[in-house]
Amino acid sequence: MKTGQFVTLCRTTKDTVRYYEALGLIQPAMNGAFKDFGKAEVEDFQAIKDMQRMGLSLKTIQKIFSLKRTYGCGSSHLIQNILEQLMSQRSALAVEEAHIRDKITYIDQLIVELKNLHPEEMGKDAAKEQDYGKTL
Repeated sequence: MKTGQFVTLCRTTKDTVRYYEALGLIQPAMNGAFKDFGKAEVEDFQAIKDMQRMGLSLKTIQKIFSLKRTYGCGSSHLIQNILEQLMSQRSALAVEEAHIRDKITYIDQLIVELKNLHPEEMGKDAAKEQDYGKTL
């Protein structure tokens, strides 16, 4: 399929496709002067998007694709590298999650402290908040 068809099928832009080609992530065949995208390019594009959704950088994805081309899909080298990358990403996300939990705890503490400053006023505000919630 031509570039326009590929872009439509993958719900992306021509600029993104060109960028991925420049990075060597997508390598369509040439049919004369035209690029011919096939099933492999569609699957590669979907794999790129899946890896990005997991938080992997394009640099990391490039490394994975390079191993795939060198050793073949399903090779132990490729699988080991993907496993390492996913474990590393999971660790980074766990650290980020801990930081977020700390921030939530801190915000919760501030909320309690602020409500305790003028508890008689907070009762009125709570009723207003409940009324506001009903209007949404």
